Amino acid sequence: MNHGLRGLGVLLTCLLTAPSVASCTVLGGTVTLTAVQKDLSPHASPRDFKTIEVTVSNFSASVARGVVVQDRLPSQFTFVSTTKVGGDAIRTQTLEPGIGSPSPSWGTWSLPAASSPTHPATLDLQFEVAVGRAPANTPNFVNVSSDASDPTAAPPIVLTVVPTPIVDMLISSRSPVAAGGTAQYTIELRNTGLAAADSVFVVASLSSGFLYANTDQLSGNSIRGAVTDPLAASLLPSWGTWAIPPSQPDGSAGVLRIVFSCKVAADEPAGQYPISVTVTYNGLPTAQTAADQAPVTVVKGH
Repeated sequence: MNHGLRGLGVLLTCLLTAPSVASCTVLGGTVTLTAVQKDLSPHASPRDFKTIEVTVSNFSASVARGVVVQDRLPSQFTFVSTTKVGGDAIRTQTLEPGIGSPSPSWGTWSLPAASSPTHPATLDLQFEVAVGRAPANTPNFVNVSSDASDPTAAPPIVLTVVPTPIVDMLISSRSPVAAGGTAQYTIELRNTGLAAADSVFVVASLSSGFLYANTDQLSGNSIRGAVTDPLAASLLPSWGTWAIPPSQPDGSAGVLRIVFSCKVAADEPAGQYPISVTVTYNGLPTAQTAADQAPVTVVKGH
């Protein structure tokens, strides 16, 4: 009997306490788990999503009960959703991570014994994480535990992130302005990404009654290539082109700052007049537009 139960990963020991009475104890066999992880989205960018796959294998002749998977994500990565649970495991209790967790955990499963030494039972888990603005180049750690085995760690991997620019835009104005006076705007572009923003071109769409007058300041740590400056009295002043550097080693952003003035028509009615700004860079087909920003309050002069 004892020999037959070994195939099930269980030992049965019996002690005769009387001529016809035996006391028996069931002892669990040794559980051997392994874990591996894969980055299924090696071309993910900052502000993108990445899919990670974790495979847990049971090579032993015993059932692994109480299996729990935990991932300690690198800084700037957070859990979004579980996209796949497959394999041979049977779920005995539902433990799901919360959205935004930096250390998601899943459980609990029973993982059957291996059908042979070369054919383990497996638990396949895929999940999606959000990629932060500037993820650190640090490894992802996955640990697996069960009721009858020591914790098992998957070999750590670095979650790859394709260097890309991340350009934010801030627009401000000087207000109020008397009709017939001069309005001043500041457009500031900040690149906090891992790559330079190249061929940066800026177009401002002014409210009716506002005409471009002068570029007062061009500053920041950007490098200007081909020069395009606005036409006099334009309703759509435009500037180009720059390379805005990526985030610097000290954490500071690449910056381009444009300060310019507009003449307000003398007969412009009192009210609020916004501006819209469009930025293109890196030859991307989709422009970045901030509409109806930094309204200038026009007042009638005395």
